[in-house]
Amino acid sequence: MKIGLIIGIILGVVFTDINDIATINTLKSEAEKAYKSGNYKVAFYKYQMLVDSFQVVDDNLLLNYANSSYYLTGLNGKIDEAVTGNENASFAEVAMTKYQQLTSSSDQEIRSAAYNQIGVINYHMSNNVQEQGEKYLNESLSYFKQSLISNSTNDNARYNYEIVKKKLENQQNQDQENKDQDNKDEKEENKENKDQQNQDKQEQQEGEQDKEKQENEEQQENQEQQNQEENQDGEEQENEEQQQSEQEQQEQEEQESQQSPSEKLKEMNISEEMAKMILEALRNNEVQYIQQQKRKPTKKADGKKPDW
Repeated sequence: MKIGLIIGIILGVVFTDINDIATINTLKSEAEKAYKSGNYKVAFYKYQMLVDSFQVVDDNLLLNYANSSYYLTGLNGKIDEAVTGNENASFAEVAMTKYQQLTSSSDQEIRSAAYNQIGVINYHMSNNVQEQGEKYLNESLSYFKQSLISNSTNDNARYNYEIVKKKLENQQNQDQENKDQDNKDEKEENKENKDQQNQDKQEQQEGEQDKEKQENEEQQENQEQQNQEENQDGEEQENEEQQQSEQEQQEQEEQESQQSPSEKLKEMNISEEMAKMILEALRNNEVQYIQQQKRKPTKKADGKKPDW
């Protein structure tokens, strides 16, 4: 009884393995046919079953699986959740994962092809993610270099390497030109700002000088006007004082003219008798002066004759 059971189990395992092998061979044939005909979506699912379900280990088969995923990236779709078990896994992510696995392959051609394809994906990423474009280009160049190290006869990798290297050089040159232009623009802007500041400062100084000059002129005009007003006031006061003095003198003269001789003499503290005596003396002096003038000779004296 036990022997029969053991035999049955053995035969069951053998028939199961035979069935799996038949299924695997069928899937391989169908996957390869779809891949070569360009039907990458069918090929993708066939390879996915072989690798993930039946755990087939074959670097050539894994490379076709990765390539099928890569060729489907343009569809912008997602792999069925039932197949991948991850609804957020895109074709590009599956391709990148499988290519990364193949970078450890013992086959140098397969290893070189995997590095090359990772470089291609990074190159496309540099175009799609502009803000990190240079980063992806440098990574792409590094993978192409690894591809050539793995297999120096990989012409696709060599061509891609030269293309990316040239693009990086052009981009770096453009960045340098942009930087130089930015520096030039900044210098010109700084110069313009400095010139404008100097002009504003000069205009401010000129404005202050004009203001100071105007204030000085106004102050001088005010001073002249004040002096003129003071002079005018002084002249007016002097005229008033002179007029007042003349008026007082005139009043005094009028007052004196209205006084009698006796009042005038009294005011001068001179008596009438003294006044008469002074007047008589003045008259005598006048007569004496006239007589002396009459005695003087009219002819010039002779110098040879004596005076007597």
